[in-house]
Amino acid sequence: PELILISGYSGIGKTSVVHELHKELVPPRGLFAFGKFDQYKRDIPYATLVQAIHGLVRPLLGKGEAELVAWRHDLLEALGPNGRLMVDLVPELKLIIGEQPPVPELPPQQAQIRFHLVFRRFIGVFARPEHPLALFLDDLQWLDLATLDLIEDILIQQDVRH
Repeated sequence: PELILISGYSGIGKTSVVHELHKELVPPRGLFAFGKFDQYKRDIPYATLVQAIHGLVRPLLGKGEAELVAWRHDLLEALGPNGRLMVDLVPELKLIIGEQPPVPELPPQQAQIRFHLVFRRFIGVFARPEHPLALFLDDLQWLDLATLDLIEDILIQQDVRH
């Protein structure tokens, strides 16, 4: 994955520029997800990524059954027995992939490794050559540590592209 950082003083229009350019930067079949970090939600891990994921999942709910079946298949295949981790983050996902069984308890470090893997696999369903994904995260100065670790994992690992 490529990382592009846009920096500048507060209020100069960085967000507006990205929102205007995303039509040109994202290919016609590409996907665009937006999340904005909030200084008052720094104690809620992954809140901004969940916001962005909602922007990916919500449009799927309006797809025709044939297209929805394809998305359901890809999501279930990617998530495997760990689908509940994503449904717990994004409850609307249950409307697409159905009720998911609980996942086994793991020690904290192993649970984090599993979550990172499941999240990467989930994002990988949306980030494909036929529909690349642009993920725009605004106001990084309010980034929480858990989200930083997850973003770093996505950028370092080689299984998420496009």
